[in-house]
Amino acid sequence: RAINREGLRFYHALFDRLLELGIEPLVTLYHWDLPQALEDEGGWRNKSMIVPAFSRYAAAMFTEFGPKVKVWTTFNEPATFVFIASDLGIHAPGRCSHREICAEGDSLR
Repeated sequence: RAINREGLRFYHALFDRLLELGIEPLVTLYHWDLPQALEDEGGWRNKSMIVPAFSRYAAAMFTEFGPKVKVWTTFNEPATFVFIASDLGIHAPGRCSHREICAEGDSLR
């Protein structure tokens, strides 16, 4: 998978401007937007794919932006995106967990 060079240029320009203004960038690596190619391979449910893919992504971001960014966070609101996106199916990727489906389907038990 190739890194989007246009995206890198955008963020370099953004970080440069923030630093010029005396604003320290704080970067969140994942804010609820998994690339479609990774989602097509199972997304967060496919541990054998997502763990190395996310590790490569993080390493690439640290290498690319490390001189400009000193503060990083891995996930924005991890409990929220897991529950709303993967248990309730409200946010992308819009999947319900087996536990939630069973709870609704067997609510009389």
